[in-house]
Amino acid sequence: MRLLTRRDAPLAAALICAALVVFQQSIGGLLAFARQVEGSYRLELLPGLVILLVMLGFHEYGKFEEAKRVAAAAETEAIHLRERTHELEQLSRCGQALGRTLSFDALRVAVWRHFPELLGQRDTWLALAGDGGWEMLADTRPDSVSWWESHVDEIARVADRLDVAPVPFDYQHHRCYPLVAHDAVVGILGIANPEAEIPLRLQQLGETLASLLAIAVHNVQLFAQIKSESTRDPLTGCLRRAPAVEMLETSLRRARRSHAPVSAIMFDLDGFKQINDEHGHQCGDRLLAEVGRLLNRQLRSSDGKCRYGGDEFLVILPETPANGARQVADGLRAAVSGLAITSRGQASGVTASVGVTTSEGTEDAEQMIARVDAALYAAKHAGRNCVRVDETQTQAAMDAIAISTENAGAPPRSSTSRKCA
Repeated sequence: MRLLTRRDAPLAAALICAALVVFQQSIGGLLAFARQVEGSYRLELLPGLVILLVMLGFHEYGKFEEAKRVAAAAETEAIHLRERTHELEQLSRCGQALGRTLSFDALRVAVWRHFPELLGQRDTWLALAGDGGWEMLADTRPDSVSWWESHVDEIARVADRLDVAPVPFDYQHHRCYPLVAHDAVVGILGIANPEAEIPLRLQQLGETLASLLAIAVHNVQLFAQIKSESTRDPLTGCLRRAPAVEMLETSLRRARRSHAPVSAIMFDLDGFKQINDEHGHQCGDRLLAEVGRLLNRQLRSSDGKCRYGGDEFLVILPETPANGARQVADGLRAAVSGLAITSRGQASGVTASVGVTTSEGTEDAEQMIARVDAALYAAKHAGRNCVRVDETQTQAAMDAIAISTENAGAPPRSSTSRKCA
């Protein structure tokens, strides 16, 4: 801490002058005594004292300048420490935000929120590697789409070589940092670098952010995998029962608002237990997996495909009337009939019994499942390998026909039972 500042210098000079005036006679006496000593002992006392005082002044001035340099260095270090502390606080907040991300949308928001402040408003982009190739997740530049489309192929070629040596590289005035998780490159972080020489702070910060992002991307991927495994049957890829019931409940609530019909199909494989007994459970598992692939080929992406239990499957058809559901059910029954089991060099066919029901949201999911389950058992009792529509729904349709024909003045036509396909 400095005791004297520039503003205190006039006051110090005034104090020295006042002291000289106050002690003028005493100083004069000291000078007279010094002359007597010089005359008595033949000494040059005053010049020596003057030299000593001058050297003492230079010495004190040197100490003063050294103290100034130390104070300036300490102030510079304090500024650097404050900046570093602020940067570490930003990194900590960024790391906490990335650590909480459980989806790629949340990861994108974290990048947009924290990276511009950390990187001094430098343009930043984040690309991730997926099964379908590289995809831009976040980009702070206004022309991000056109830039990415024109450079994605070159970046992909560079990224293919990163598995061998995942080190930072320069591309189009961007410093690129690979995101490495479990010895695999899962993405690339690009930071704008218009300078000819890369600042040391940018290098260190980029490597730190790349490490945090790699962990966050890996966590998101693991969470998505765990979520998929918890909601989907690993053998068929279809939904498990609980998520399917929740999806049906959501479709029924939407149907109550929009008055659009919701249909459900339930089917199982005829004689599946016998297939397991005669050909083995591995053959049965292969058949179930093939049925799962068949459902993905035959149905819309918005349709729900569920392995309800064992060899029983539930299909949810949002915004599908009864006639459309019946057509889908016929198509599924025919497609299953086209499957074959090959065991010990022999091939045998497979059939399915199918039940269908439709609702406009006047019931809950459990009630609708009970009705389509009853229709499935009706198909089984009818001889299997056929489609049956919910009896209550069929009776309602017959009543509507009867009412319409009576209003037209004609006798109602007798209904005939549907034949098995």
